Amino acid sequence: MPSPTVREAQRLRNLGFYPQAEVKFREAIAGEDGSLLRVEFASMLMEQGIVKVCREELQKIRETGMEMPAIGEMLLCGANAFGNLAYSESLSTARALYTSHLQDRRPEEYEKSHVSMLTNYLSLVGSAALCGVDTTSEPLPSLGFLHSLFDHFLHEKIFFNAYSIAQEYASRAVPSKATLLLEELLAVLGSNRPGKDIDLDDKALNNIVLEADVACELVDWLRSGNRFKECRSLLDTAVQLYTRAGHAYGASMVKLYRVKFGPARSAKPLQRQRGDIRTIKEQFQKLQYLGGVQQALVTLHELAQAERDLELVLAVELEMRENGKLRGNRLDGFLQASLNIKYWTTSSSVTAQMLQTCEELYRDIVDVEVPAVRLLLAKDLVDGYKSIGDTARAAHWQTLVEQEPVVVPIEQQFLLGRDHFFQSLARQTSPPLDPDLELGELHQELKRIEWYTDPESLIPKNLHFGIMKVILMTDHYLLQEGFRGLDACEVRVKACLDSSDRLISVLPENDKLHWRAQAVQRQARMQSTRAMRQPSDQIPAILGLLLEATKQYGIALAMYRKAGSKFEAAMVLQNLQTCYRMTWQLQGRQQHSPLFGKAVHSLEEAARTLATHGTIAAQRTTKSFLLDIWYDGLFHNVQYGKLRPLWKVSGVGIVYAIGRLVGLWQCLPQRLRNLWPIFFSTPYEESIKALEQTEALIDEQRQDLSSLPSQEAIKAKQHLRKNVTKVFQTAAVIFGLAGQNKLLWESIQRSKARSVSDLLGIGDHISADLMERINADPDAVSLLEAEKLLGQHMENTAGIEKFTARRQLDQHRQRMRKNTALAELLELREGKPVNWERLRKIKTIDTQPKSRATWFIDWIIAEGSIFVSAISDQQEEYHIPRVAMTVDAVREWINNHMMDASKKPLKEPLNTSNSLPALIQLRPLVAPITAIVPEGDRLVLCPTDILHRVPLHAAITRGEMADDEDEWKRWQTLMERNPLVYTSSMTIYEQTMVRRAARRRSPDTTDTPPAVLRGAVLGVYEDPPPEEPLASTSWTWGRDEVYASCNSISSLMGWPPARCGNTVRHAQFRDALAAADILYFCGHFDYQSDNVLEHGMILGKEALDTTQDNQEQARERIFTTSDFFSNTSPNPPLSSTPTRINASHVSLIACGSARQAIQPEGDEPLGVVTGLLYAGATSVTGTMWPTAVGAGREFSRLFYRQLEEAQAKANASREREEKIDMAVLLQKTVWKMKRSAETSRPYSWAGFVLHGSWCL
Repeated sequence: MPSPTVREAQRLRNLGFYPQAEVKFREAIAGEDGSLLRVEFASMLMEQGIVKVCREELQKIRETGMEMPAIGEMLLCGANAFGNLAYSESLSTARALYTSHLQDRRPEEYEKSHVSMLTNYLSLVGSAALCGVDTTSEPLPSLGFLHSLFDHFLHEKIFFNAYSIAQEYASRAVPSKATLLLEELLAVLGSNRPGKDIDLDDKALNNIVLEADVACELVDWLRSGNRFKECRSLLDTAVQLYTRAGHAYGASMVKLYRVKFGPARSAKPLQRQRGDIRTIKEQFQKLQYLGGVQQALVTLHELAQAERDLELVLAVELEMRENGKLRGNRLDGFLQASLNIKYWTTSSSVTAQMLQTCEELYRDIVDVEVPAVRLLLAKDLVDGYKSIGDTARAAHWQTLVEQEPVVVPIEQQFLLGRDHFFQSLARQTSPPLDPDLELGELHQELKRIEWYTDPESLIPKNLHFGIMKVILMTDHYLLQEGFRGLDACEVRVKACLDSSDRLISVLPENDKLHWRAQAVQRQARMQSTRAMRQPSDQIPAILGLLLEATKQYGIALAMYRKAGSKFEAAMVLQNLQTCYRMTWQLQGRQQHSPLFGKAVHSLEEAARTLATHGTIAAQRTTKSFLLDIWYDGLFHNVQYGKLRPLWKVSGVGIVYAIGRLVGLWQCLPQRLRNLWPIFFSTPYEESIKALEQTEALIDEQRQDLSSLPSQEAIKAKQHLRKNVTKVFQTAAVIFGLAGQNKLLWESIQRSKARSVSDLLGIGDHISADLMERINADPDAVSLLEAEKLLGQHMENTAGIEKFTARRQLDQHRQRMRKNTALAELLELREGKPVNWERLRKIKTIDTQPKSRATWFIDWIIAEGSIFVSAISDQQEEYHIPRVAMTVDAVREWINNHMMDASKKPLKEPLNTSNSLPALIQLRPLVAPITAIVPEGDRLVLCPTDILHRVPLHAAITRGEMADDEDEWKRWQTLMERNPLVYTSSMTIYEQTMVRRAARRRSPDTTDTPPAVLRGAVLGVYEDPPPEEPLASTSWTWGRDEVYASCNSISSLMGWPPARCGNTVRHAQFRDALAAADILYFCGHFDYQSDNVLEHGMILGKEALDTTQDNQEQARERIFTTSDFFSNTSPNPPLSSTPTRINASHVSLIACGSARQAIQPEGDEPLGVVTGLLYAGATSVTGTMWPTAVGAGREFSRLFYRQLEEAQAKANASREREEKIDMAVLLQKTVWKMKRSAETSRPYSWAGFVLHGSWCL
């Protein structure tokens, strides 16, 4: 017989007063030597959700030498599994306990301790299976035995034990019988309930609490069957029972149920619901009911998600993490972290941050027994890396997905890549050899799916997996219609949809609508696909099919809306707009057709839905569709728009709609029709609005990608740029059609080389004016200091905590943007695209008399035509003429003069007697420049697309064909006419100029420019050129020439002796970059790899030989593009520290060192020039193609002789702000080389280019 103290502890526990119960338990334990009471106390801790302390209390029993009862051993198995994620040992012990204590025990022999052991055992096995651990060999009681056990306890009126068994039965029974025992128990408890006027003893009190618990448990099951009325009634009953019993938190738990459960949800305002949940959570905390605290936080988290309140979501996640630490349930923590990441990935652009976090989470659980969790993380990483274009990382994680030894239920295998039929179908890219055999295999697979998703043997969610698989199979057949043929595709789609109909028919009513809508949507896709495959002259047939598809999409849309499937509804709206738009186009793109308006309306509704229920990528895609259709309307002068706010209340909209419906609009005189823009927005205005929204979403994605390591960020942004190329091309045409040259020019700046300009952000070079404004604003200073602390906190965290810390920092920066000065600071950091005003100010960074004008030249391609934009820093006048040369003509020129017959770059381009005439063919590309820009003014050239591969600077601007090749020497090229510099974007040009100005004014520099430019000269020429045999020795003369040239330059400039040969290693190269103002390197450049990140300068190596094996090993000798971006590489000893550059100018006299890889369909460069600018250089001289040793030596001699003279002149000048104009030095050098007999051909001089700042 329990002591009064124990009975009181049990009573308090049953009523939820856990702190008071703990006091009584500890008081009773102090007076007893046995272990059973300690185990009962530990089980209460598990009930509270405090796994960590439960495990500690059970371990104390062993430490004190007391015998651990079997129920305690079973409880400890669960605590160890949940807390440490160590299932093998726990399952082994639990299996032995089950076998020896429970397996052969008859129902009438079961006592309360046995029931506790059984429920703990089943919970452990279920958790292990959820984690992907193999539990197929674990012994389990049959459903029949559980039913018998329930009957026994019900007969004996041991209702608590009956409830525990009824819960286990419900979780394993078929849907139609899941609630059978719970409903029976509830009826019995209700019939035995004491009257309201009767005083309650402990037994009656316990039964009342139990009845309320059973009612709440039933609600979980009944709501899936659409039985909401019963749910509300049960919750009302539960509140009354908990209140009558005086339960500590029962009524509060019911409030959470009301918030969570659909139609049973509270009708209170959201703000009040938040307050109620907070109050409930605080109540649970006082009661030390941490499991309840977690439920309250999860409910609040869901509510915040529904409201899109990201600050509240973040705050709740922090509370969840703190509560999780107290609970000590690692499994729950990992699962919650995964759910949180999923939400953020959907609600905002955090793909890159998610990838880093998931990788850290994966490492955290790589050695614990949760294969299913690891597999899901790895699969998310595969999908994430694919979405940003990193196929290498995606392949790495796909390998881990395939290797993970996870046990997956048969109905879920297709989701994790373990279903052979589904995977073979997804990979198919050509017609089957035997179509009839393939069709037979499809029917067999559909029968198999229907067999293993039998609703009489599975719970509804597993039936959903079967339907989902069939629907996805349908999608694959639709996608493969191109190579299967329309008729074969339709037969397979019909077979799949028939199967899905049979499966859907047995679903609970509230689930049927969603899946039926999925099937109808696929039927509509089949019709629209058939329409698009009709001959173009069969317009009536096409229109008929489109009409049928439109009707079916409309039916699917109505179903999705009724089912509450908002994301899917948005996808159908996109399908609908395609049908409307195609119909409008086929009917002649009529200016007043309502079909255009329907298409626009569908997309706008889809965009509104996705703003709260879709990913950033989905929102961006929808907005780009909207931009495209408004552009189409603008191009065809559609008379459709939105009613302006002024007229919304005047009834004009109603009059217009009625008039349009009955055709009155077409009857009006043209003069009256011209008044239309007064009342309605124009397609141009709507196009601009859609463009701004699309670019904002693109920028959000780009900012997320900035969280990746530098080189990965560039590659990911290149991939993004490729996917959104059409957006920027459309923008150019829209502004061009409207004659908005300024807006067109600014659009160009937003579209070029953003991946690099982001990295080169000039946040470190804040103007004095901006710094003064920040320091004068106490709020700005406070926000900036808070940002610094948040940043430090983020750097000191890892995994999910780092992810949350980044979210906090992002939210804080949103607050910073409300401050004008800090918003400007953030824009500087983020490399916001330059505008003309910022370019104009560049010339005021260093004042200099008689400064020449600088012209900013961009080439753009739109609608197959090439345009040039030109604007000077003297006057804001935008010139954007069309070029009299087509893209195809440029491509042909490249093939003829820069490529060999195998389409590989020529080793010696423009090195024939026909090379100079070839340059005259480029005149149309620069003719608009010479027509606008005065001779002698400075040019900043920014090519686009394939023009990056054309020596635009060498295009002939004046002169005609001549028989005497010497005459060409007197003809003028663009760079002879105007000193020039290249850049990947005007924003990058601004960044290099600002960086250069800041470096000139740094505390380390007393003179501007310095009286003596510190320099370093390096030469490595220890290998034959690529075209020579490895055993050849004829190349050694070139080595002597290179090293002699290096020594000559160092002597001329008064620099330390040149360092040449094998002693120039990675460390020496880095030291030179960090110590010198100018670095000169002459040697070989490796560009053999397909991966531009592996291109670089070939340095020396000790004990070098020229064997083939050594050449294969020579990869580690290359100072690669990758080495500039990161302190990690395949060779850690060579790249153990980041490469930072103090050198203002770097000269790379190496073959093809200025060659940049340009992402197809985008202006995102990547190469050694990019790496040098990122690492700190302000300008780089390099070569566009392989250069002969003699030409490189002559260029170096002439260039550095002029540099030495320019420095001497600057030092002698009284104008201390006089710059050394590197563009002019290059211009003079090329002028002399072009007129020298040895270097007169373009091959020798036209390859040298200057990138970045034009001055020192």
